[in-house]
Amino acid sequence: MTGTNETQESEVLCAAMEELTRNRPWLLLVSFGIYFLAGVTLVIGILDIARCGPPEKYGSAPASSAVIVTLLTVFVYVVPAVLLHRFARSISNLQVHPTKENLLETLGHSTRFWRLAAIMLAIPIVIVLLALPGSF
Repeated sequence: MTGTNETQESEVLCAAMEELTRNRPWLLLVSFGIYFLAGVTLVIGILDIARCGPPEKYGSAPASSAVIVTLLTVFVYVVPAVLLHRFARSISNLQVHPTKENLLETLGHSTRFWRLAAIMLAIPIVIVLLALPGSF
């Protein structure tokens, strides 16, 4: 009976590795795309701030708030990109060392990314729901 369990476990590991391996290029593409967007956002923010910031005499926010918004935007881009990149790297590690522990580690990276994605989606939804009653 143990031979059957080991065979099934091996088949599951192979099937999971195959699926994860197919996803790896997409993970890298998306993570590098997000890194690129973070860089572009940072450059645009710096150029905008260097242009003497927003005109305060028209009631807009001071340059310090532009710095904060730029840094927060870059942070919002970079954190998911780092998690996706770690996920892709753990898939590579799983390919080199196909063990149950490495599979679980890889799935853990996936869980961390999707947990962050859910939180990042929930925050604006909650903000909109809280702001909605005041808009009528």
